[in-house]
Amino acid sequence: MVIRGHLRLLSVLLAALAGAGLLTVGFGLTPLSGSVFGSILGLGPKGDFSLSSNSPVTVPQGQTGTVEISVTSVNHFRGDVSFTATVTTVANIPPVVKTSKSSVSVTSDASLAFSVTVTTTSSTTLGYYNITVQGKASTISHSITIPADVTPPPPPPTPDFYLYSNPSSLATSQGSYVTATLTVSSILSYSGNVALTTTIYPSGTNSPSVYLNLTNLKLPGGGTNATTVIVNAFNSTVGYYTISITGTSGTLAHTIWVGLSIAVGSESLYLEFYSFNSSTNATLYLRNFGSATTSLVAYYVTDTNGDQYSLTSWTGPTLSPNQLRIATILIGASCVGCVLSGSAFTFAPSSSYTITLVTSYNNQFYFGVTTSVRESLNLEFSGFTSGTNVTLDLRNTGSVPVQLDSYYVKDASGDQYALVSYPGPYIPVNSLAMVFVTIGSSCPGCTLTGTAFTFNPGYSYTIVFVTSRNNQFAFTVVR
Repeated sequence: MVIRGHLRLLSVLLAALAGAGLLTVGFGLTPLSGSVFGSILGLGPKGDFSLSSNSPVTVPQGQTGTVEISVTSVNHFRGDVSFTATVTTVANIPPVVKTSKSSVSVTSDASLAFSVTVTTTSSTTLGYYNITVQGKASTISHSITIPADVTPPPPPPTPDFYLYSNPSSLATSQGSYVTATLTVSSILSYSGNVALTTTIYPSGTNSPSVYLNLTNLKLPGGGTNATTVIVNAFNSTVGYYTISITGTSGTLAHTIWVGLSIAVGSESLYLEFYSFNSSTNATLYLRNFGSATTSLVAYYVTDTNGDQYSLTSWTGPTLSPNQLRIATILIGASCVGCVLSGSAFTFAPSSSYTITLVTSYNNQFYFGVTTSVRESLNLEFSGFTSGTNVTLDLRNTGSVPVQLDSYYVKDASGDQYALVSYPGPYIPVNSLAMVFVTIGSSCPGCTLTGTAFTFNPGYSYTIVFVTSRNNQFAFTVVR
């Protein structure tokens, strides 16, 4: 009967548990560890909680430190946990400790956090302290100890300066330049002269060059001063660099670092003018329209038959962006290092050729040139040395060299001296030559038409030169 009564009581209790959702019928009991019923029935370990912290903490005198405390449910514990924080010490003036919350409600299998503040004054006793944080929930109690160190206060700030760059990082391409503004700012009314230096890493032959517009700045108390950082990326290697800028004033020194990125630049060459100085010598006037500094390292000259001269170890000109430079192209007997493919040739009149220029970046530029015959002379200066002698400075502005074969000198009345067998000078393209012209008694080979005359002051004369190609160039000179 007693057993039967216990079983009846147990069945009533189990039915009540099932109605409360604490019992699953069919496969067994739901784990009840950590619950009140689990504890009563002895079906699992008792619910509990734990405390942990990110201790220790260091607090200078006159400041406040904070420690975070975590409360974690153990074995499905849930309920209210209250807290206290105390300092056990014999110090005269210990720090003041306080919890941010007096209690928290912990849910099953969850964690909560609160903080403990450690407040000091300028009079708080220096040294180490143990702060005890205790948590209680009914009959459960746990505590942790947090070490705290009260240290002397930091020294008061002193006048100083600092540097900053705007922008803080730079980017440009080969052959270009970029700038930044470097500002020096006063701290606590510091004033004085600040010397600036700059260095780039890595440094080398093809590294960008960096310099400052001003290397010494006068810093007013409480104010600022600035200079410009200039980066020249002409002929620089593509990549990433670091610019170091240091400011020094007395015993104070500060350094900042500015990142620099160099991207691939563009190459573009334009042929503005060309001329042929001989059958084996041509001159190209090239302008760099690209953003990169361009160095020419090889060239190829091809005629219409496909014959070709090449010079692959050529130290050609280097052109900065927008710079105009002259490139001399030699072939045949004038080019010792050239390699011939096909039949030998020279620059013949009224013929076309393709000149290929190769840069240090291995880019190729093709230019078509034609040996058109164009003679042109320009009078740059004239001077009389006597009544029968005048000197003219003539420049060859044509596309071919000029040979002077004869000349004629006329006065205003139409009288004329002629020297038809004149051994005049040979003037290469773009060259300047002194040409000597004589008349009268100074010119035994001259033929006179009309009345004899001399070069008289205040009078003008016309001098006509005839070239070996039978072109005529007339110039008026005044004594």
